[in-house]
Formats: sequence, C-alpha cells, structure tokens
Amino acid sequence: MSGKSSGVTMAEVAKMSGVSLSTVSLVLNQKPGIPNETRRTVLDAARSLGYQRKSSVSIDNKEPPLQIRNIGVLVKSQVDDPIPPTSNIFYSHVLAGIEESCRLHDLGLMLSAVPVDSNSFPLEIPRLMVNDTIDAVLLVGIRINEMLDTALKQISLPTVLVDAPSYDHNFDSVVIKNFEGGYKTADYLIEKGHRHIAFVGGYENSHPSFVDRRRGYMQALGNKGIIEHYIGDCSYNDPQAVRETLRRMWEEAPEISAIMACNDKVAIELIQAANELGIDVPGGISIIGFDNIIMADKITPPLTTMNVDKVSLGRLGVELLLYRLRFPEAAAIQVFLSTTLIERMSVRQF
Repeated sequence: MSGKSSGVTMAEVAKMSGVSLSTVSLVLNQKPGIPNETRRTVLDAARSLGYQRKSSVSIDNKEPPLQIRNIGVLVKSQVDDPIPPTSNIFYSHVLAGIEESCRLHDLGLMLSAVPVDSNSFPLEIPRLMVNDTIDAVLLVGIRINEMLDTALKQISLPTVLVDAPSYDHNFDSVVIKNFEGGYKTADYLIEKGHRHIAFVGGYENSHPSFVDRRRGYMQALGNKGIIEHYIGDCSYNDPQAVRETLRRMWEEAPEISAIMACNDKVAIELIQAANELGIDVPGGISIIGFDNIIMADKITPPLTTMNVDKVSLGRLGVELLLYRLRFPEAAAIQVFLSTTLIERMSVRQF
C-alpha cells in the first residue's frame, strides 16, 4: 500500500518513526497487536509527512477501532498420525470450542495442522502464519521453540497458547491444572487403599502436561509418606511400548496394585494389555486415566478418569485472544482449568 497524491511511501513513514516497514503496514492497515505508543508514533509520522491511505478510514484516528476478521488456528499433528486434528480424540473438542466462540463473535477461522516432534515442538512454520488475511493466532497443543518464537515476532500478531504453557516466552495461555489433577488422581488411589502405585506414559522431558501430572503423582505419594514409586517411561503414542511396559512391570514389580496413566489413551491400552496378560481389571490391578475422552466409558471396565473440560479450553482461548487484541499492553495472562474426578469401574477398594 503506498501514498497517493503526496507521493509519500510507507518506507518514508517507517524511517521517520524509527520502526520496521512491517510495523508501519500493520498500523496503517489497522491490524491489532501493536503497542499503543508505537501506534501513535507511526500515525504522527504519517500525518506529519502527509501520507494518505487508500482506505476511507482516516489516519487522524489516534486509536483506530478494533478490527478483527479471521483467527488463524494452528493445531499440532504427529508426523506419523493419519488422523486429522478435527478427528483427534482430544483436540477435536478443543476445536469445537474455538469454532463456537468464533461463531459467537462473528469471526472467521482458518485452520492449519502443524507437524510436531514427540515433545510437541513444531517441525516447520505453516504458511498460514504469513497469510495477511489473519489478524491473530491460536496455537493449540504446540510448544514454542526458537524457530516458532522468531516467526511469531516477525508477524507481530496477538498470539494465545492453548494446552501449552508459556514458561520462557511472554505469551498468554490457557492450560489445564495438570499438577493439581495429577495430585488428585494419585491421592484418589491412595484413599482407595493402594500403596504400590505406578505412573505410566511419557518421559521425564516430554510434553509439560505429562510432566506436571507425574510431578503431582510424586507429590501425592510423598505427602502420604509412600516411599515406593514406579515409573513406566514409554511413548503415549506407541501402543506396543505401553503394552510392553505393563508386561515388564507385572514381572518385575508384582506388588503394584494400581496404575495412573498419563492420559486416557494410555489407560485404555493398559486395560487391553492387562486382558491379554490375563490380569483382571480392577480385581488384579486398578487403572485410572486422565482427560475423559469419549472412549473412556465405552471400554470394559469403564474407565475411572480425571475429566478435562476440553471445549472450554477452546472457548477461553478465543476469549483471551480478544482480550489481548483490546489491551495489547496488558501483562501476560495464564488461565488454568481445574479437573474433576469421574468414577467408573476400573479402580477398586484395596
């Protein structure tokens, strides 16, 4: 976009205001995500130089009205997973919440799957991030690495993380109270009389959700004076690894009476593996999950689990993004969702 009769260009505006050309473009096109002080500096420089926009909206408005049309939603996708995010047992519900809130606020939604590694770090930057038709970004389940951080700074759009914490980066986020949920899960098993309790799924440096759930498990055991703990490291996306972990644990630590899985997917694999090994659930071993996915009450026995309000994760992501658009200079915000226990039949009183 260039000046009209005055012949003044955006490059001249950028030079006078001391900011980048992309920042000038965002300000003059009324894009959100620019600090108010920077916005005023650019508008003052444009006015001083006599820059005229082709748009009918005058640059004399020092604080242009909020205009947001489309949200770019980037959702993680495992490289070897043939199931699209819209059919994912967890994220499909999160996306439903995002879509509901976008519809409520009359916002467009542009979706892109992002391939990630086993720790949920992106392997590439999707083209959607450089699409000038999006006004804000939601990152769903994606952790921020240096590559993504650089790309986000370059596009300079409001960004909110959903189901991924922002430990070292100044981004808003909506996350589950995973540590608290992990603690409550392990404490429930202890209250049921179990003292030899295992945690299965993920690794020490895997997705923060699983790491926090494991920390909650360890804290609950420690607070009740239980010294013995059993950790079954394995990929939550590898059914064979989960089954092999149960077989090994059953042989090496037959005293284990209950297993806390890092999520429902692992818990369901454990129940199926127990059936194959001739171990009764919950008679021989109790198993508890986390997330309350749709299959949790379909398996035999129905799975006791911690419920996560997945739809609200999506809804709140959009609401937090709209807050950031209206108040770009506000301090970074983290919103935490609590979990609730769903008792079914996979845990017995010991």
